[in-house]
Amino acid sequence: MEGQDVIVQIDLLKKELQRLGCEIREDWLGGKECVVCEVRGKRVVFIDLASSPSEVAGSLQRVLTEISGRPWENLLAG
Repeated sequence: MEGQDVIVQIDLLKKELQRLGCEIREDWLGGKECVVCEVRGKRVVFIDLASSPSEVAGSLQRVLTEISGRPWENLLAG
């Protein structure tokens, strides 16, 4: 998965996380994986802008599966 496809997938993953009640924050975090924290009772997903798009996509897939308890592919399929 390269180029535009991975960007589209990142967008879909972020939208699904938001649908599940997560806030998305993007910042320079020194090359870390995406992480979920609870801030004032709300789940916040931090995305590191230093990561490559393919790293972000993989990390968001992991986070989505962790939060939903279901494989991420099933969530995006409908």
